[in-house]
Amino acid sequence: MAITKTLGVIKFSYGYNDIFDQVNLISNDIAETILNDEKIPQTDEYGLSEDEKYSVVRMMKHGADEIFRKLLKITNGISNSVVLSDTVCECSIKDKGAYNENVLQAIDRLIEEAIVNYIIKDWFTDKMVKDHAVNYTAKYVRNIQEIVKKSVQLRKPTLT
Repeated sequence: MAITKTLGVIKFSYGYNDIFDQVNLISNDIAETILNDEKIPQTDEYGLSEDEKYSVVRMMKHGADEIFRKLLKITNGISNSVVLSDTVCECSIKDKGAYNENVLQAIDRLIEEAIVNYIIKDWFTDKMVKDHAVNYTAKYVRNIQEIVKKSVQLRKPTLT
């Protein structure tokens, strides 16, 4: 996760490797709690590994695209405001300068959490593990609600 500010633009950036590391840890922690009939953890079946890179990149792009759409009104006039590649997801918005820096940091954390939660909800939906899919869907929805709520401050212009 990274925030950069240049010439009236704020860029939120999230790299695949960082997101994958988080998703990998969470999915494998959860997979250890999913036991088969012999009470053996199902880590290989439900935990993400490097072999699933394509799936994680695909889910990261879909999630980031959905999340960044919530910020589109503050991207007006910025060319290539959303970048979704195999290595990074970025969203650039106008810097109107009328926000508390802590809010900017909070939004950054929320976006990253939302991307991670989106991937995990999709992973467990695909694996048909309903309880975890529902749990991470709820976390994702809460992240989105908070992003929208906090982004109101980023939409206000500086009054001079």
